[in-house]
Amino acid sequence: MYHRGIEDFENHIKQLFQNIATSYNLELREGNYLFQFQSLISKLYEKFNRGVIVLIDEYDKPIVDFINEPAKAEENRAFLREFYTTLKAEHAHLRLVFVTGVSKLAKVSVFSGMNNTLDVSLYPKMNDLVGITYEELVYYFENQLATLQEKNECSRAEILAKIKYWYNGYSWDGKIKFIIRMRL
Repeated sequence: MYHRGIEDFENHIKQLFQNIATSYNLELREGNYLFQFQSLISKLYEKFNRGVIVLIDEYDKPIVDFINEPAKAEENRAFLREFYTTLKAEHAHLRLVFVTGVSKLAKVSVFSGMNNTLDVSLYPKMNDLVGITYEELVYYFENQLATLQEKNECSRAEILAKIKYWYNGYSWDGKIKFIIRMRL
């Protein structure tokens, strides 16, 4: 949605918040997407009497996708900074905010409103957290791998090599344990 402009992006986010609220039988207060975000967090907290967990995947995509268009990247960065600053304002109602992204380039400027971030990407205990290992892929997706082999007329090893290539197989711990970041 951010490709169409900030206004469409804001409307899309408001609709997402409204859908979440509806699924929990909550009414959000009127206002822009920031007010609705705050309202959603506080109402979820009130309803469940527990801190809310917020998961944000690819926080930096609206910036990275426009890396060759600095004006658009800056507009998106400013939008994201305002959005993420809302999380700091709601910290009393939050249990955890977990954010993923591919770059550190936006971290300082996007999260400058939040001074309590922790980058867990290089913590040894977190190596397996953000993807699946080859072992997990083979174990949990046996049927899907067999279908891919048949469709592509190739061996299991060839399919796994292609998947590693397609989905940026990487190793955070410097060992042979490769992680595959993908949506299956």
